[in-house]
Amino acid sequence: MKGMKIFSIGLLAIGFLLIWGCKTEPKSTKVNADSNLETSQLLETGKEIASATFLALSGELQDAMKSGGVEHALTYCNLKAIDITDSLSSKYNVDIKRTSLKFRNIDNTPTPTEERILKQLENKQKSGKPLLPEVVLNGYSKTFYAPIIVQDMCLKCHGQKEDIANYNKIKELYPNDLAVGYKQGDLRGMWSISFRD
Repeated sequence: MKGMKIFSIGLLAIGFLLIWGCKTEPKSTKVNADSNLETSQLLETGKEIASATFLALSGELQDAMKSGGVEHALTYCNLKAIDITDSLSSKYNVDIKRTSLKFRNIDNTPTPTEERILKQLENKQKSGKPLLPEVVLNGYSKTFYAPIIVQDMCLKCHGQKEDIANYNKIKELYPNDLAVGYKQGDLRGMWSISFRD
């Protein structure tokens, strides 16, 4: 009788563990799979938006340079860049921002989170690690970050001060400018794209 009672209690305990384990493990796996799928989808969408924004901005900038040189392009960029990113933000239902530790426009000042990620990217570049886009999920917020690397064309306005033909115009348009002294291949800053609900 006593052995039967111990056997019954043992069966009950094993049954409880099996039922509890079966209910919780798939739920946990599903959450991780959903989270990975969402991150992957947001990463692809973020890349698409960053690429579309870059093409729109660089296309307009090149047209402005062709029609009036660097000085005209600087004025155009000063007046129109925010309008272009705002328009694309509305189109994609996101908030698009370019930010940097050495920003030109004070509207592009990094938030504390952006500053932390920019410093991480900077450290990765110094140690020779690849700079890759990432998605950060934080509660309800979902943000895509991707590095912006200095290309040869960027140096006309972001290279060494003494090599920038229109640096006086830059200082006139952006009195607090920090965005100079770069070399090709440097980390210029990053895209910060926040997804709206």
